[in-house]
Amino acid sequence: MVMIRRVKNVVVGYGALSALKKSLDSFKAHRIGIVTSKQVEASCGRLLESALGNAYSESIHLFYVDDGEKAKRLETVEEVWRRMIESGFTRKSVLIGFGGGSVCDIAGFVAATYNRGLSLILVPTTLLAQVDAAIGGKNGIDFQGKNIIGTFYHPFLIVADTGFLETLSEREFRNGLAESVKVAVISDAKLFGFIKENSRKIFAREGAVLEELVRRSVAAKLKIVEKDEKEQDLRRILNFGHTFGHAFESLSGYSVSHGEAVSMGMVVVCRIAEKKIGFRKTRKVVCLLERFNLPVKPQRFDTRDVIEEIMKDKKAWFGKPQIVMPEEIGRGRILELSFEELAELYEEIGK
Repeated sequence: MVMIRRVKNVVVGYGALSALKKSLDSFKAHRIGIVTSKQVEASCGRLLESALGNAYSESIHLFYVDDGEKAKRLETVEEVWRRMIESGFTRKSVLIGFGGGSVCDIAGFVAATYNRGLSLILVPTTLLAQVDAAIGGKNGIDFQGKNIIGTFYHPFLIVADTGFLETLSEREFRNGLAESVKVAVISDAKLFGFIKENSRKIFAREGAVLEELVRRSVAAKLKIVEKDEKEQDLRRILNFGHTFGHAFESLSGYSVSHGEAVSMGMVVVCRIAEKKIGFRKTRKVVCLLERFNLPVKPQRFDTRDVIEEIMKDKKAWFGKPQIVMPEEIGRGRILELSFEELAELYEEIGK
């Protein structure tokens, strides 16, 4: 188990869940809310119960939400708010997000807005949430677009117990691998080399290597967040693959998962980077994604539909898309393109 100290405390490792009770003991909260889904409770609930024991049985209130992107709606948030009010939650209460990326987003937004903010702990149970969604203090709710409403609100503690990763389906596990590859390509060449060298062990979910992957992915992201917490400049490079990825997700009706969409988005942008800034390592990126059975050939959506989705994207500054491109493995830059040029490039690489 490793304690990473950056913007806030992150505990990573097999058995890291033991840190949760110690943290709750320090709060002495009269109400503890756990935002989770019934699916997560069924697969991971026993581990949480074991970690907490009976100490908080009378203080805990469970707030169930659906899994997946479609749960990230204001109606979901309103229902959690309503139940918290009915249960007597105050600013001295604690809220725990226990689940994947969507659950962590909902819990983070609720904690940031209820009574102007209460203590938040995140216990991410998927690889994607452990290396990305739960890290860095951002949360988002979908409203006429992905993550249109949200806040920057840091948890008091993040507990990334790699034991949860044993419960994941292969597809869910791959989703997280896409995010680790993303942060490696755009900011950490040594992490890229580690993933490449240990790809078989990672895919086989070998404990020590998997723990190291999570630790290094978290550290790489937090290194960027420390320098640009509110995403004014440098932090935007973490959106690599997401401009096209979010469009692919939306146009598929979310039948394409987030990690699959980001994987395809990264490949599209690498090929655009070849043309715009002379990037020469697309094949290396593609080969690594293929080792994890991630899609590298984007589904052919109509170009006009793709561009319309990108127009909705909150990452466009002053009406122009900001495309994060790799200059080299481990280093990226942001290039502003017009929508017209982006459409032409997307058409060209799809031929």
